[in-house]
Amino acid sequence: MYAINVNNVSKWFRRTKATTIKEFVVKGLWKKEPSAPGLVWALKDVDFGVKRGATFAVIGQNGSGKSTLLKILAGILRPDAGSVSVSGRISALIELGAGFHPEFTGRENIYINGMLLGLTKKEIRKKTDGIIEFSGLRDFIDEPVRTYSSGMYSKLGFSVAVNIDPDVLLIDEVFAVGDEEFVHKCKSKMDEFKRRGKTILFVTHSLQTVEQWCDDAVWLRYGIVKAAGKNEALSSYRQEIFASESSSLLKQNEMVRDELSSKDEAPAETPEPVDEAEGIDSGKRWGTREVEIASVRLLDSEGRERYGFHTGEMFTIEIGFKAHKPVAEPVCGFAILTGDGLWCYGTNTYIEDIRINEITGEGTARITIEKVELLSGTYFLNVAISTKDGHVYDYHNQLYRISITSDRDDVGIFRFRHKWEFKDGFSVE
Repeated sequence: MYAINVNNVSKWFRRTKATTIKEFVVKGLWKKEPSAPGLVWALKDVDFGVKRGATFAVIGQNGSGKSTLLKILAGILRPDAGSVSVSGRISALIELGAGFHPEFTGRENIYINGMLLGLTKKEIRKKTDGIIEFSGLRDFIDEPVRTYSSGMYSKLGFSVAVNIDPDVLLIDEVFAVGDEEFVHKCKSKMDEFKRRGKTILFVTHSLQTVEQWCDDAVWLRYGIVKAAGKNEALSSYRQEIFASESSSLLKQNEMVRDELSSKDEAPAETPEPVDEAEGIDSGKRWGTREVEIASVRLLDSEGRERYGFHTGEMFTIEIGFKAHKPVAEPVCGFAILTGDGLWCYGTNTYIEDIRINEITGEGTARITIEKVELLSGTYFLNVAISTKDGHVYDYHNQLYRISITSDRDDVGIFRFRHKWEFKDGFSVE
């Protein structure tokens, strides 16, 4: 029933290395038990099974033990505790160019890899043309692989792995190989494997790929299974990423606010445009500063400061101003941009026919966005205060980052409110 069984597998590595025999003995570096000095866990009591014919994902951040687990399943490493069993012929693509000899040609390396995977010369000869055709490297196949680019390495490695007709396929970052055309070929090949009932286990950072392709998954965190089952693993991992990003963005934006407050000085009698020469990058802030933007915060529906939100959530932009002298009819504005600077939306009080008579001393403006309809991605917030004819008092350009996550697979930037209707021949659940 199970093609892969992982039974309470643990693996540890020694961080401290001895330079002398005396150091080796005194520090107890000869000991192999988990409590020995200098040993760190890569995997700890990992336990799961993969059903025959299933597509299974291992997800987790870098350093979580995913690649170590794949190497154990492929037989490259041995577990220090527990056991693994894999039923059928295994093919693995774990590291870029693993098993390739740089001085041999691509064709020669096909033979070497085929023999390492248990094929006879006759079997390899029958499959060679198919491997070369799939890789798209026919013009380079008789050149030494040391002359290959990283993409060509990936193409050849993947082509060998999937064309020897394995029962179990182990791949690290399955769709992170080659160019767009080759990725499409990889996806078609994976579809074929699934239809033929092959067992696939792969490591990926793409949660969308897991949702679309996988029957099951586990989430590894620092070598420990934190969640098992596709839905539970995805949900738990997303929460972890969301919390981590939110914490990181909060710290970054607090640093910006602290830096702004440290430069909070009254302008000269005849103000000149100001560009920050230190700290905040030049071009990120400008204006004559009769009125300054003293603070910018994003608040959730409960009034907590946050910079990570889900599509559909409400948030409030809170801007603190400080006027060094009374200023008549100021205009306040904001804009949200994509990570590469494309404007998603921008407006100001003048555009919206909101007249501010005057600002004196300190004041606060709040803009509440009832439902953010942006799709997953990193965005920037611009805020400004100026006159209605365009004279800028203070402009903060892409100083504040916002992370948006979505459970949907929409593409683009913005999610329009919409509904579907079907008539006549459609049968819809």
